[in-house]
Amino acid sequence: VSAAKKGLASLTATAVVEAGTKNRSPEEVDTWLDERAQNLGSLSGQELTAVSLNGLSEHWKEGIAFLWEVLFEPAFDPKRISIVKKQALDGLKRELDLPEPLGHRAFLETLYGSKSLWGSQVSLKSLKKINRSEMIRFHKQYFGLNNMIFAITGDFSVHELKQELKTLRENLEKK
Repeated sequence: VSAAKKGLASLTATAVVEAGTKNRSPEEVDTWLDERAQNLGSLSGQELTAVSLNGLSEHWKEGIAFLWEVLFEPAFDPKRISIVKKQALDGLKRELDLPEPLGHRAFLETLYGSKSLWGSQVSLKSLKKINRSEMIRFHKQYFGLNNMIFAITGDFSVHELKQELKTLRENLEKK
């Protein structure tokens, strides 16, 4: 991602988990998670993005299908994207007021150079420029089965899990 679009991966990952799906509004996603004591989260770094779902083993099958829906059918609700963007901007403003993160940013830029993947930093300017259509494009380009590694742990039958993933994959390929 170019320096002008620093923060796009992170905003997209956050929007994927917070801005609803094609079948559920953001509020319905929140309710689904709350009713099942599930925790959905994302993080994005310089080289990878991770999305996780943690919950009770009794809901594992439903949870896998839900995570699949979140990953491959995001709605990118404009109102929720506005909130996600504001939270990211506010978080960065707070970070820029603290000496330790500022020092870390300066260290990386000095060590790697401002044009390298590891030295260039997200800025308020780059975050403000990112829009919904860019998030959708980024998602289409990078959120595909050929770009993902699934790590699944818990109390479930491996045979049942493989069958469930096979079914989900086949359904995705039909779309």
